[in-house]
Parts: sequence; structure tokens; C-alpha cells
Amino acid sequence: HTKTLSTCRKPAVSSVYLCNPITIFINEYRNKRQIIVAMSGEEFFTHLQAIINARDYQNLSPFFEQYELTLGGTTALPEWPYNLHILGFLINNDLDNARFLWKRIPKHISDANPELQAFWRLTQAMWTRDSPTMYTCLHSNQWSVACSGAVAFLTETIRKRTMALLSKAYTTVSVADSANFLGLTEELTLKFVELAGWQLDVASKMLTVKNAEEEQQATTGYKQLQQLTEYVVHLEG
Repeated sequence: HTKTLSTCRKPAVSSVYLCNPITIFINEYRNKRQIIVAMSGEEFFTHLQAIINARDYQNLSPFFEQYELTLGGTTALPEWPYNLHILGFLINNDLDNARFLWKRIPKHISDANPELQAFWRLTQAMWTRDSPTMYTCLHSNQWSVACSGAVAFLTETIRKRTMALLSKAYTTVSVADSANFLGLTEELTLKFVELAGWQLDVASKMLTVKNAEEEQQATTGYKQLQQLTEYVVHLEG
């Protein structure tokens, strides 16, 4: 015998159907998926371009994750922008998901995409905290127009994270080591860290690190960080 399983019932005193919450969730999910699946590739990339134009790079990975889950995988679109997808994870320092994404990318796609391969090398360098290789990857590749702005943002973000880590890990650090960690020449490193309040001992070429918590308490801390970031971007440009 076949039984019909109904999750909705019609009360005797009302014409409104009361539905099981699971049914409501499933229906909403299906409706949302149908809407997004129905979107043309052009509309998808229009939304993506809006994120890029707004320099809202930290929302790249949530954007891709939402569409990947809703569509049922990255193969839903014939030209999934894997380059920006993995870059979005790197910007948010989500190295686990960056590595998992790489494993899901069809081999024939990754083999034919030099820029994607460069992002994978960058992922590996960030994973192993190999600063020289990381900055070499960031600066030695000719990035596409679609990715160049996000790569510049990633470079700024990595330096900010590095400065925060150095201020917690060291009370003093050499200029040479700081330059290595920040991917800058020693001359640029001195200008960069001095704007953050670090003090140089000329004789020993050692820097006295300003504590990150103290910097956060300073009313001008955020402005100084923005100033030094913009300064380095200007010099590298």
C-alpha cells in the first residue's frame, strides 16, 4: 500500500494551511535555488563585477560560497572564476578552504591556467609562512585585470596582519628581519614601521616594537595604519 505523507494540515476553523517548519525550509531553499539557477551567466558576473568595483574584496568568498552551495557545485557555470574564488579565501586568511577548493578544481582547468597555478603557489607559501616566496608570488606575476585590485588588497592585508603579529611576538626585531617579514626593502621597511611608532636604534639596526594593544588605544592608531599602507602602495606603484 502506498501512503501519502503530508506535512501540511488544514484546520477546521481556518482556511490557512499550517506547514511543518521542515517543509517551509525546503520550499524556501528550492525557490531560492530555482531563482539563482535561472540567472544567466551574465547576471552572475554582473553581481561579481559589482563586488570588484566596490573593492568589497572581503565578500568575495562568501559570494562564491553562497552560489556554489545553491547551485550544487562550481560546475554549474561553464566558466567558474576559480582565480577570484581562491583569492577571496586568501584575503580572508581562510587557507583551509583555499586548499579544499584547489582539490575540487578539475585538473584540465588548473593545468591550463597559469594565474590559478600562481595563486596555488601563493596559498602554499602562506600555509608554510614562507614570507620570501609569498611576496615573490605577489610581486612577480602579471595579474589579470579582474584580479589585480584584489591582489593589491591582499598584499596590504598581509602586511597589516604581519605588523600585528610582530608587535605581539617581539619587543625588538632587526631591520633585516622586519624587511623579510614585510616583503620590503630595508629603506621602505624603516619608513613603514616608523609611521607605526616603532623606534630605530641606528647603531644596532634594531627596532623597538610598539605594542599592538597600545597602538589600538591611541586615537590616531587607525589613521597611522592607513597612512603607512597608502604610503607603501604609492611607492610600489
